[in-house]
Formats: sequence, structure tokens, C-alpha cells
Amino acid sequence: MDRVDPRAGIIETYPLISRQWFEFGRQDVADRQSLLESSLHNIRRQVHIELIPEGNDNFRLLCRVNVQRLSKPPTLFSGTVWAENIFSGADGRIHTWSETDSPQDKLQVWINLGNDPALEAQFYKSIQKWQKNTI
Repeated sequence: MDRVDPRAGIIETYPLISRQWFEFGRQDVADRQSLLESSLHNIRRQVHIELIPEGNDNFRLLCRVNVQRLSKPPTLFSGTVWAENIFSGADGRIHTWSETDSPQDKLQVWINLGNDPALEAQFYKSIQKWQKNTI
């Protein structure tokens, strides 16, 4: 959870990279189209749940699932590239990436694709099922 505000009635998750076809234990995509898309691209989803008071002790539940895709420029190589140095440096240590490695990494941006109505509907059904079992 990224944000939990009981007074405002808001729960929000961190953006999470979506399931790919080989990840059977995860359930963050609701249909085949979303699964295919997240298997072909870097897709992430963020859930925002809000209870909105409507008076007389009634509340309306709002659930939004925001979907984003990573836009990353192609990697450009200049000069000589040695195959043995792709995964490790000259001193034998495994290379770890940081934000200062390439100016191109700073050009990557998450593009908003809108909401995921299928996953939102799945959340509503899950909450209704939970509510029937607890009352």
C-alpha cells in the first residue's frame, strides 16, 4: 500500500508491473487482452479505492485502476562492444544499473493508457463477495 487514509476513506497502491503469461500466481490482469498486452510491453497498474459519503450513513465505493506503459528509447551503442563485458565489468564484478549509467535511461517515461474497467469490475465483485461473507 502506498497511501492509506482512513479519515478520507482512501486506499492507494504503489504502481506495480503487471503479470506476464508465465506468472500463474499473480491476478492483477482481468482478461486475455490485458495479459497479452502486459506480456508484450512493460505495463504497470495502480489501484485507487475511495469511499465517498453520500449522507444518511450511506457511502459510494469508487475503484479506479490506472494503467501505464513504459516508453523507452532504443538503446544505442557507439564504439566497440565486447561480448564478454556485457554482463560484467573488466574487474569481474557483475554490472548493476543505476540512473547515471546512460542519458537514454532518463528519457524513459510512463505513458498513461487510462483505466482498466475489467479489473475494476473484478475488484467490485471481490468486495461484494467479501461483504456478503462478513455480514
